[in-house]
Amino acid sequence: MGRSAVTSPMSATKTLTSHSPRTQACYPNPANQILKLPDATACDIGHTIYVINYHGSNQMLVRDFDNGVVKTLVANRVLKCVLRLNTTTAGKWVTVTRILSS
Repeated sequence: MGRSAVTSPMSATKTLTSHSPRTQACYPNPANQILKLPDATACDIGHTIYVINYHGSNQMLVRDFDNGVVKTLVANRVLKCVLRLNTTTAGKWVTVTRILSS
């Protein structure tokens, strides 16, 4: 659970699985790259993923497994995604965004 992954540069869609590291540090270049959350039916309620966008200016998109937009994550932000409903592949993800501090 303490594993993390760094995707730098992030230049294509990255799809997570239920076994992917729970912390994803991303450097989207170019902007608007997509990180897809795992199939919710393969995850337990409460499954938590942290997405860090450490690019200085580019935003990225966080989508559910069915490509629904969960959040547009602007530069220098951390997004906490918590699974609240896992009866469909998309699931229901609740999010909280924080600013990266130096």
